[in-house]
Amino acid sequence: MCGPVLPALASCPDGEGFIDGACARIGEPCGSGEYATSLEGKTGIIYVKRGGAGNGSKSAPFGSIAAALAIAASSATIAIGGDGLDEDVILNGPITLVGACVERTMIGAGAASANHEAIRVTERAQS
Repeated sequence: MCGPVLPALASCPDGEGFIDGACARIGEPCGSGEYATSLEGKTGIIYVKRGGAGNGSKSAPFGSIAAALAIAASSATIAIGGDGLDEDVILNGPITLVGACVERTMIGAGAASANHEAIRVTERAQS
């Protein structure tokens, strides 16, 4: 029995993925700051980082994505600090999550996750 011949997977450097037959950069390069450089100068961003306990501002970020979601308006942007977070996240609306960069930002499933899901995207409830 014959099956399709699949190409060998490439081993790409950190920050790259195998896309269209070659290693290619994923997202923006890491900057020197805690958050993505593409967000600099933009307003209305809600900030989150590991160990944060503030109000969601860049100087006093929340400590969880859940806290940011609790105040996020539709189409909000949530910036995730470079250390990443371990929590279960349910997105049920048009929210943008922006990590610092692919090499430094990881969202891992929280300890209570029965399905080992870090992020679940659901349909927004109709009103």
